[in-house]
Amino acid sequence: MKTNADQLKVLVVGAGRLGTYVINKLLCHDEFQIIVHDPFLRDDLKNNPDIYMLNDAITHVDCLIACIKPKDIEALSSLNVSADVCISFLAGTREDTLQSVYPGPWVLAMPNICLSPIVYVKTNVDHPTLHRIQKALGPACFVDSGKDMSMVTPLSGAGPAVVWTFFKAFHEWGMQKGMNSDECFKMMLDLFHGCHDMLKNSTIPIDEMIQQVASPGGVTEKMLSHLTSRNFEKTLHEAFQMGFDKCKSII
Repeated sequence: MKTNADQLKVLVVGAGRLGTYVINKLLCHDEFQIIVHDPFLRDDLKNNPDIYMLNDAITHVDCLIACIKPKDIEALSSLNVSADVCISFLAGTREDTLQSVYPGPWVLAMPNICLSPIVYVKTNVDHPTLHRIQKALGPACFVDSGKDMSMVTPLSGAGPAVVWTFFKAFHEWGMQKGMNSDECFKMMLDLFHGCHDMLKNSTIPIDEMIQQVASPGGVTEKMLSHLTSRNFEKTLHEAFQMGFDKCKSII
């Protein structure tokens, strides 16, 4: 078990997929002592000798990281532990709402850190603990305010579900035509990985990349023509706008 006087005590509230990711990232650094509060903690975390369970003897931590769902926010009000700085990964939850259930200072962050750089709202909180946590959690970008998060959330926050919806449609169509489910799934994974790599390394505009694949009179052109006739891009833009409007009403 890693313990020393110089370790920062970090309390992670909520150990679902997001919380587990945070815990595992911090466990890679000896400078943190990880304390977890989650009544449904997975056995692999519960049995990890480098993870402590929150108990009555712990009355103060250097940082609290909230990884719970917004509907479970009241769980924060029952904590009998203080923190120098708090980071919230609660989607669409304002700072004043957090302050009403648990005194901060709070720093707001986007709750999809497993998939992209963490998006933080810029803050007046200038605490060395915050900087050490942010560095340990990996790549980050910053927006000026919670309102700016309204622009980022539909793209980065909701984006994974939108992309996975595309993946699901590809996979389901392949199975409908008789493909083996596992083989189709792997083929789609390879496709998405390949598209990612090409976009990352390409020096030409994306419209030109599309045209390189869409040979005149070919299969790709036929498919894209159908999507255009159904206002595919317009429908996506409308969905993003609806997400943006929803964010503005709650952030």
